[in-house]
Amino acid sequence: LNSHQHRQDPAKCALYCLVARANHSCDPVCTLDEADGELVFYALRDMEEGEEVLYSYLGGHFTLHCKDVRQKQLRAVKFFDCRCPRCAEPEPPLQLPCAAEGCSGFAVQSAGEGPWRCQACGAEDPDDASAKVMARRMEPLLVQKMEALEKLWASPEKDPTKYVSDWEAVARSCGKALGGRHPQHGRALFFASMALNTGFALGGCGVDAARHAAGMREFGLALVDY
Repeated sequence: LNSHQHRQDPAKCALYCLVARANHSCDPVCTLDEADGELVFYALRDMEEGEEVLYSYLGGHFTLHCKDVRQKQLRAVKFFDCRCPRCAEPEPPLQLPCAAEGCSGFAVQSAGEGPWRCQACGAEDPDDASAKVMARRMEPLLVQKMEALEKLWASPEKDPTKYVSDWEAVARSCGKALGGRHPQHGRALFFASMALNTGFALGGCGVDAARHAAGMREFGLALVDY
């Protein structure tokens, strides 16, 4: 039975007859949100007449992740293997910032091994270059930090002011160590933006209008670019 958690009483589930008919996609055209006790679809882009309403069953940051992470989560919580067009396509190669001075491009490996070649300037960087080694060392540490922060999201015991600052800091660290096109950077940008939005809406979390606007320019626009 395709039921959904009732937002006003999270311990219970409700059956939304129309929403329950919508299929999943890792490249959704809609997002799902609650409004006055009802679930409402919001289009993420212009839709053609008659186009199927598709949304991510996982929600949140999971659409930003690579195929392996998405599939693992879907099997764990939804018990199926996704065969949407995005999952059917080859996984895009990992991209790391070009090490050439003055270049803002991104480098990829051929077949996932050997030197990294910048797609913008063509410069090559060996796989054992310091920046690439640092990225591999930093990624698990940053993931560990984000997982710890995610567990605190709904905790009433956390310090909300520090919590917002922690997400801002980890997003900046991800951008510096992993670059703007790394999935973990996208994940950090998502939560940093959400933390700023929540802090601004609640008030008293050190997020005034100026800080919120600056954060959306820094993290929100970077998330859109990602």
